[in-house]
Amino acid sequence: MAASHRKRSTRLLRQSVVKVMAVTDPPDYGQPWQTLGPESAVGSGAIIETGRGNRILTNAHLVEHHTFIEVRRYGDANKYVAEVEGIGRAC
Repeated sequence: MAASHRKRSTRLLRQSVVKVMAVTDPPDYGQPWQTLGPESAVGSGAIIETGRGNRILTNAHLVEHHTFIEVRRYGDANKYVAEVEGIGRAC
């Protein structure tokens, strides 16, 4: 593989990676009328193409019980508010 092709492939891969920053507020199962309080979590995600356009795929445990989610693309200082469309724990 030529060096220029490797550099291009690496650049394209980096462009598809995002940092996911979530604020979660998990339930307190011992006292169901309360929550455990807000916590922050950070993880990664990948931009994927779907029939409905580009989406971000990340781990369910990162966004479960979320109250607020932001994402930041590799090499971009801007943060963007995101929303969860679905969680597949069994996946």
